[in-house]
Amino acid sequence: MASNREQMKNNGKYLGSWAGSATGNQKAPTAYNLARAFTPTRPMCDPGTDTDKLVVMMDVPRQLKSAIDAGMKTIGYDCLRENAKVVLQVYEDICIQHVLDHQIADKTLRKLTQRNPAIEKSHPEKAKTLAPKSRIAKSSLIGEDPYGDKSIPSLGGGDKGDGDQAEGDGGELVSEVQLLLMEIQDKNYMYLTTHVQRLLTPALYVRVKAEEMKYENDDQDVRTLSARNRMPWSRYKELVLQLLPKNTGLYETTILFSLQHEDRESAARWM
Repeated sequence: MASNREQMKNNGKYLGSWAGSATGNQKAPTAYNLARAFTPTRPMCDPGTDTDKLVVMMDVPRQLKSAIDAGMKTIGYDCLRENAKVVLQVYEDICIQHVLDHQIADKTLRKLTQRNPAIEKSHPEKAKTLAPKSRIAKSSLIGEDPYGDKSIPSLGGGDKGDGDQAEGDGGELVSEVQLLLMEIQDKNYMYLTTHVQRLLTPALYVRVKAEEMKYENDDQDVRTLSARNRMPWSRYKELVLQLLPKNTGLYETTILFSLQHEDRESAARWM
């Protein structure tokens, strides 16, 4: 196994690279090095590459980059499921906070993030925040579906006099709140699904990519039947956690049996 120093070095290279088979290009274009990275006659990325994801890949959320720079290990098939759940929960909070930090803090955004006492009364568990240090309540509009896995909520038709409205594809009225909610959900989804590969071992990420291809090709109408015509973030998490071992107490048992017995100490006394 590679040492922590080697892993940090590899993660550092990965942070400056493209995605997939296009990794290794240390001149990936950003706003700061576009003139140096632009190659008019040589392909800058693989055919079929999602250029939107490549742009997002270069914008690593600060807290995620700090964790990777500190040598954070990746999630593999030997990772305990409970540990992976903790990492994914923190990761989700990092991404949504990163997206919200780039939003204008106006009254429309406040309507998305404010608590909903009515929901909290009937569902007390939603009185909590998305993560321990998060400022977003689970009962808020964005807190109920931060990554857009559910159908778009119906907030049109004069959502409590919220002001300007736009017309949707089907001719329905869409409020400012709904438009901003969709924008934040889509951006958060893009960051979650783009940077998740930084958390996974290559063997586990291949499993995720294979499922992405099923949705992209709409195998057995899997994408058509989804709420937002895309692979839900919950499906990504399911794939990551599905085959990971559960904590059965083996680790604690190993520690217990490693404790030293004193001479003439009975088993009952030792326990």
